[in-house]
Amino acid sequence: MVYAVVVMTGIIGPNMTMLYESSGTSKQIQCKSIRSIQQSNSEFRVLACIHKSQNVTGIVNLLEASHPTKEFLMSVFAVHLVELTSHASAMLIVHDTCKSTVGGSRKGDDIATTFENFQNENDGTIVSGM
Repeated sequence: MVYAVVVMTGIIGPNMTMLYESSGTSKQIQCKSIRSIQQSNSEFRVLACIHKSQNVTGIVNLLEASHPTKEFLMSVFAVHLVELTSHASAMLIVHDTCKSTVGGSRKGDDIATTFENFQNENDGTIVSGM
């Protein structure tokens, strides 16, 4: 059994190096960073996952550090993660923008309000909440 593993490794290794051409015939992957996105005038997309309302200020500070402007657009997809104890399967609840609750606020309203304020304060930011 050990001999079979050694023989297969000896045969497959050189064959794979011959088949795999690293000469650059395929499109090379470019290193992406915030600075390269700013230079290419493309949109910067961020997925912000929030589990507790205490995490919102840190995420907003991080988003503000990227300095969104009208020339450098930033799309933020904010997802409020909630532990479901009574459901057997996962659920995705999209927060509506019309705020149809009467008499009380929902659990994630303060998080949604924080991201709406962030969008209003920064011209180059588009926030989509879920």
